[in-house]
Amino acid sequence: MMWEAAAKKMKAMGGRILMDHALERLTYDEARALWTIEVMRGDGTRETFVANEIVSSAPIRELMSALKPTPLSLLHARELRYRDFLTVVLIGRCERDLPDNWIYIHDETVKVGRVQNFRSWSPDMIPDGVFTCLGLEYFCFEGDGLWSAEDADLIVLAKSEIAKVGLMRAEDVRDACVVRPGSWPISIRRESAAT
Repeated sequence: MMWEAAAKKMKAMGGRILMDHALERLTYDEARALWTIEVMRGDGTRETFVANEIVSSAPIRELMSALKPTPLSLLHARELRYRDFLTVVLIGRCERDLPDNWIYIHDETVKVGRVQNFRSWSPDMIPDGVFTCLGLEYFCFEGDGLWSAEDADLIVLAKSEIAKVGLMRAEDVRDACVVRPGSWPISIRRESAAT
């Protein structure tokens, strides 16, 4: 919603939004106060644009690498790390109604940072009125211990932690899966409903 509002405002101010364009080079001409933007489209063709202002949604590391002349701060920009997250989805019975969409967890004894209540987003996500679907979000970095853990181990961790924070009893979980963003299409290995 934030990006949609930003795009609407940019268009209202006379800007153009270019989707499916990967930034390759960004050069600023101080004398003319103009930017030259070189991009590659999704189909492999290249284009060049000239603008007096630009807004980029590229990560700072990538943006700084594309700037010409190369800024001195590029070395520091390359050291930036971006947090990833994975979600362990638990479907089961919940003893109390959870009206919130997100529940932030402030408990140093667990690793989960936030719980999404999918049923609160839309009752159609869990249409039977009995079960609920909670997504435990774990903040991590791609390749670290949490990210690399086996799905079965993450499900055991999530069941333990959802019980510890009091949102669902571990024995009430009937189904579970792990979702790692950026790996689309995803293949979800489901836990057996009998466990």
